[in-house]
Amino acid sequence: MSDEVKSKEEEELEENKQTNRTFTQSDVDKMVAEQIRKATEKFKDYESIKGTAEALKKEKEERELAEKSELERKEAEIAKLKKQTEEYNVKINSFILKEKRDSILSDAKYFELPSAYKRLVEPSEDEDALKQAADAALEQYKNDFKKITSKDFGAPGNGKVKDEAAAPGVHAGLDLIKQRLRDRMAPKKK
Repeated sequence: MSDEVKSKEEEELEENKQTNRTFTQSDVDKMVAEQIRKATEKFKDYESIKGTAEALKKEKEERELAEKSELERKEAEIAKLKKQTEEYNVKINSFILKEKRDSILSDAKYFELPSAYKRLVEPSEDEDALKQAADAALEQYKNDFKKITSKDFGAPGNGKVKDEAAAPGVHAGLDLIKQRLRDRMAPKKK
């Protein structure tokens, strides 16, 4: 096989020697121009095909980006709605628990209980715990009321006010509070 290749090469060499033709610069330029024309003709649609391919690629990327951003936007919207739902559920549960507490505190047994003592009863799902807390608040109120309405409350020497001169008006204020509490606790005449 290598003999065949050599023989072809040798034949071409001999032909060139026989023709031994020389080319002018214009002949060479014409041959190069002809080769360029053929190559250009061969790939004349290349630029338009390349442009079309780039346009399709860009369009595909934009569509994927739009779909992705749409998906991300929807996911963010879903997350926001879930958060709002959780917040509303917490508020609803809080209202339900407060309603349970208020329902128990609306019993006539707790009628005399001031609102400050009612706030001591924490909302809870357990009705028995609510009743126990309400009873404890009522008991606390009764004990506090007894202390406030006692004759010794705020008197000098019992540890409340050590120096009557250092706290002028304390006894007058305490007397006013005692009177208001007595009036409040006294049975109402019809």
